[in-house]
Amino acid sequence: TGLLLRPKSPLRRRHRLLRTWHSSKGRRRTPNVAPPAVQQVGLAQTAMCTPDDHELSEAIKTVSRQPATGTAVVGKYWRRRHELFARYDDGIEMDGEAWYSVTPEHIARHITLRMAAGAPGGHGGAHLWIDAFGCVAGQAIQLALQSTGGLVIAVEIDPVKVAMARHNARIYGVERRIEFVVGDFLTLAPRLRADGVHLSPPWGGPDYATKSEFGLHDLSPCDGETLFRVALGIAPSVSYYLPRNTSRSALAALCSIHPSRRCELQQLMKRHGKTRWVHVLAAFFDAQPTPWLAHRGEGAHSRQVDSQGRSRTQSQLAS
Repeated sequence: TGLLLRPKSPLRRRHRLLRTWHSSKGRRRTPNVAPPAVQQVGLAQTAMCTPDDHELSEAIKTVSRQPATGTAVVGKYWRRRHELFARYDDGIEMDGEAWYSVTPEHIARHITLRMAAGAPGGHGGAHLWIDAFGCVAGQAIQLALQSTGGLVIAVEIDPVKVAMARHNARIYGVERRIEFVVGDFLTLAPRLRADGVHLSPPWGGPDYATKSEFGLHDLSPCDGETLFRVALGIAPSVSYYLPRNTSRSALAALCSIHPSRRCELQQLMKRHGKTRWVHVLAAFFDAQPTPWLAHRGEGAHSRQVDSQGRSRTQSQLAS
């Protein structure tokens, strides 16, 4: 007996084409543009490859001083390069660690405006800011841009990052408003005084997201409470940039250390389509509480803030 084959009708062929089209619809294609050479820290070697290559993620792990084992570092970060620095194509420089350490530009701008609101003199003051962990100047550049009459001191222990930070500040035209210091913040702190201190200590690499709860003791180079006390010895206004899974009770406990005994914890939201989620946390301890915080009682008050700086929901945290 022979095998009976059904002829392929035009209708079946049309359905097959539709299924193929629907499966490919919405696929995000990465531009086939190669990233710049990634310099290996401490070695005169560079790596060059396309954004989605496994070779690139390995190169980024190599340049990091504390690579995240088993984590492909650049893939998604390369696609977000213009979120990290809007002027990335003008020649921004970053080493492997900076790809996942630098504060995205729109968040750094928001933190700057909020810091100015709670500092002496408010938005109009010529402030002296200290960026305790400068990295490649993501936050320091925004502080300098928003405070035209002020000065920013960016402290970074890695001289390679400091060279990159100075180069990046030159691209944004604020190199003369930033004093770059190579050194350990904890060692330099007793000799520093300012209007405000921004703390963005290392989170331990991308693996921080795998923890159910991130504690202040997980920060480096020391636990978060000690770091906060050191910052308070420099300025009455302190901002803290932390992972979204940071213990809320640990942050609320810091209020008892600050003279105002209150803080504003902003859950900075990210949106994709109709889906919104907490991206990062930013805690603000002010020298002069903002109007939003002034009429509230002691303690930590939390609110969700979208990418335009609009408040969504608010609540008080128990310490």
